[in-house]
Amino acid sequence: MAAFPVQLAEVRLEVTAFSGDEVIAGAHAGDAVNELIDVAAAHGVTISDFAIASAALRDRDPFIGLLDATLEGVPAADVLDDLTRLILEIDDGVELTPEIVAGRDAIRVGPGSGLTGEAVVYAIPSGEIAWFVVAEPADLEAVVKVLP
Repeated sequence: MAAFPVQLAEVRLEVTAFSGDEVIAGAHAGDAVNELIDVAAAHGVTISDFAIASAALRDRDPFIGLLDATLEGVPAADVLDDLTRLILEIDDGVELTPEIVAGRDAIRVGPGSGLTGEAVVYAIPSGEIAWFVVAEPADLEAVVKVLP
């Protein structure tokens, strides 16, 4: 959570964060949770090494949302596709397209991700943090530029 920008679009962000153990405690047993445990194990860590945080500008039109996910000790680029599919709960048929956004490597989550309107989702690796940005194209670059 310390990596979250303090503010976005001149609005101070309120961040909600959960440890992997809190995610497991609050989750219903299901495939996504089990797959997350498997992804962690495949990289030599446990669900206790997982953390997730989110913040959104809900009262702003258009909406902007940020989410970060971390498997401590694992480069985000190594697990980005897996985390994208699990966290965003998207099917294997949804296209993940590599792109460059604000000079950073990113993956654009294709149609079928459950979003409506002009908003798009990008997954952006940064060290051990996988950032997920939901924004309309006009806001995207400015949002990505403030990410660590």
